[in-house]
Amino acid sequence: MGKRKLTGISVIALVFGMMVAGCGNGGSSDINYLTLYNLSTANPSNAALSTGGLTQAQFDQIRDIAGGGFQGWAVDLDGEELVMAWAGRSVEDFNRLANLLDDLFGEFDRDSGGGFHTAAGDSYGLEFFASRVSEGGFFVAAGTMIAFFWQ
Repeated sequence: MGKRKLTGISVIALVFGMMVAGCGNGGSSDINYLTLYNLSTANPSNAALSTGGLTQAQFDQIRDIAGGGFQGWAVDLDGEELVMAWAGRSVEDFNRLANLLDDLFGEFDRDSGGGFHTAAGDSYGLEFFASRVSEGGFFVAAGTMIAFFWQ
């Protein structure tokens, strides 16, 4: 199940990875990709935590270790993943969060290239965009970090 879910979340990685490798920055009228998630900064509901397979203590630890910039959380449109997002982060923040996720859940892959960093385990995926990328009317700002959790 982890590999199937990773394929689903990696669509973002593939699209934005291609953009980093070969496409321009797009127009200034692009829409921030994070707006698609309708992020909330309130405490997550038990249903949201259950979707991501997290406890409240794990959620708090994950939210806080990135050193600030937390934009919020949401359950994805399919209701299958808990999404958490940060802005204004660095590679060091990515590595700190990736190390925590590895400690909590294990890790089977960590990669970087072209200003794009990823980490993945059986129940999560983490993506960090060191550079602004834009495609199809949407952009992800430099310093954006997005984590996806599922059961």
